Amino acid sequence: EYYGLLMSGISHMLPFVVAGGVMLALSLLLQHLFGRSDITTMMTNVGNAAFRMMYPVLAAFIAYSIADRPGFMPGLMGGYLAQLGTTTAPRLGWISSGFWGAIVAGFAAGLAVRLLIRRIPQELDHIKTGLLVPLLSLLFVGALMVMAINPPLRRCIPWLSIQLDGMQGGSRLVLGTLLGGMMATDYGGPINKAAYV
Repeated sequence: EYYGLLMSGISHMLPFVVAGGVMLALSLLLQHLFGRSDITTMMTNVGNAAFRMMYPVLAAFIAYSIADRPGFMPGLMGGYLAQLGTTTAPRLGWISSGFWGAIVAGFAAGLAVRLLIRRIPQELDHIKTGLLVPLLSLLFVGALMVMAINPPLRRCIPWLSIQLDGMQGGSRLVLGTLLGGMMATDYGGPINKAAYV
């Protein structure tokens, strides 16, 4: 069931990845053929913006799949916090928790909203959907991402990149086998995406 929810989020994220990637590739091709211009700069900026939206969209649609419309906003915000890598450290120290952070944010937001909808008493129904559920779910997802998820992933992702970069000087066969195995593990799922990045 959870794999289906994850794949729903990925299917909504893919148009941003595809369109942004093609836009960047076209921009590079045009720059190579005709030099830099306002058009190629615009295409580069738009392509990069599409890539920056993929994590918030992934988390938003995972949360939406779990909790319907009330889950969309906290999921979107959790994905945005993952994309930024927001922590309590100064902004210069922020490193995106990326795909994994967005997955955690989406599931956490969706499950938190479902729990809140069930637990808030009926006497508060008149302010439940307009105030309490959005506020409390955003507070929960924000605290989770800023305090618990982004800080360890912030340390883990650069470590993993350093380890994989360190293998480039050694056996290319071992590195290729490791990356190929990671990419073939779930055919487009989270392990595949991590290996690709």
